[in-house]
Parts: sequence; C-alpha cells; structure tokens
Amino acid sequence: GNGDERYFNGVLSGPIAGDVLTGSLAISSHHFGGLIENNFLHETADSLEDKAFFGRLVYKPTDALTISARVNLITKTDRVNTAEIVSRDQFSDYSQSFISENVAPVARQRLLDTSVKIDDDMGFATLTSITAYNSAHTNLSGDGDFTPAPILLQNVTRNVFSRSEELRLAASPASAVKWVVGAFFQHRDVLNALVIPFDDG
Repeated sequence: GNGDERYFNGVLSGPIAGDVLTGSLAISSHHFGGLIENNFLHETADSLEDKAFFGRLVYKPTDALTISARVNLITKTDRVNTAEIVSRDQFSDYSQSFISENVAPVARQRLLDTSVKIDDDMGFATLTSITAYNSAHTNLSGDGDFTPAPILLQNVTRNVFSRSEELRLAASPASAVKWVVGAFFQHRDVLNALVIPFDDG
C-alpha cells in the first residue's frame, strides 16, 4: 500500500469589487497514514498530516494608493520523530520495523505569517509601510526512553513570536537620481523548553 496517501490543492482568485478590490485564496493539504508499525501500540509510527492556507486582499481605491493584506497559515502533525533500538544483527535489516514504544511521539507545528503593506505614490517618491506579525509554534511529545517500558517521557516546546514595522520612501522610477530612505523595527519573543518527566503509566 501507499499508506493511504492523499493530496489536495485548490486556488480561487479574482475581482471582488471591480478593479478596486481583488483577492485570492489557496488551500493545500497532505495526508499520509503511515507504513511503519509501532509493535507495542500496533499503530503506524510515521503518519503525517499537513495543511496550508494562503489568502491575499488588494485594495486600490486610487491609482496612487494600494493596500494589500496577506495571511499564510501552515499546520503540521507528524509521527516521524522516533527511534529504533536494535541489535547489531538487526541494524541492517530493513524488512521489518523494530519500533516498540509505549507512547507514540507526535510533533506539531503551527506557522502564521501576516502582513499589511501600504504603497502611496506621491509623484516624486513612493511611501511604503509594511506591518507584519509572525508566529511559530513547535511541540514534540512522546516516549523519552524509546522502549515499551513506562520510564521516561519527553516534551520539547519552541515558540517564536515577532512583530515588525518597516517605513520606506523611495524615489520615483522616473527620477534622474535614485535614492531610498527608511527605517525598520522588529520585536521578537522566543521560548525554548525541554521537559523530561517520569512516565507514571
């Protein structure tokens, strides 16, 4: 079998209000049921599920002003972060799975990317503002000793949040002298955590 693998992709775009407001939306998904068995739990140890959503709106009330907003969201859940404890004889044996853990490892990710961009053509120059917010959540939980025995668990978390603002004033393409001035600011928060508790069953 192919692990019940399935893909889906879809795109929708076009005008919402004539040439003043346009938009686009894209969706992508991937499902994989897995092929490798966890011999203790009797379930697949390498399943995967990921989805992606992309959206964009463009508002142009005048020839000089353009406002665009976009949102990208990606989510992913997989069980590929595991380990096999094998003997020397089993090391080169790829005909079967030697995974035998009492807690299935699961990795989860959520990535969010958003921004709003404003372009104002003032004739002699174009003023641009870009405001953005991004976040990344990652968590891995599962067996910490990689055996059927209830000994250790693991939980790893990494989160990143960022906010930024960019202002830019650029000379008109028709200008004889090209120049750009601007400023950029970003604030980031980062969390890294590792917890290895005892497995109480």
